[in-house]
Amino acid sequence: DIFQNDIELQEDTFSGVSIHDRVQGSCRRKSNIVFLKSHKTASSTVQNILMRYGLTFNLTFALPRKENFLNWPKFFHRSSVLQEHFHGNHLHGNRTNYNILCHHTRFHYDNIRALMPNDSVYVTIVRNP
Repeated sequence: DIFQNDIELQEDTFSGVSIHDRVQGSCRRKSNIVFLKSHKTASSTVQNILMRYGLTFNLTFALPRKENFLNWPKFFHRSSVLQEHFHGNHLHGNRTNYNILCHHTRFHYDNIRALMPNDSVYVTIVRNP
């Protein structure tokens, strides 16, 4: 069987340790996640999974100030985050530490990076039209 031959090759290449064992041992739960939602890619399903994940582990979300968009159709800016706008965190230095940003926004790396922790994982979904 072709699949079995492929697995045997991978085990030989890595001193008898299978890909499954190596991946399983190296995976770690992530706490800081940026999910760039995109239209018509099942992104609402992934967003729902991330929100349940965040609730389960008591993580802090960057929530939109209005509706379910973060500064849409403009590029992301921290003032579009409810907590930043409501508490004026960016003016008083009382910075909230966010773990998950997963609502509709237009990606602006510098602005998102300024809000999210340095070890954040950036994720999106792409599709072929």
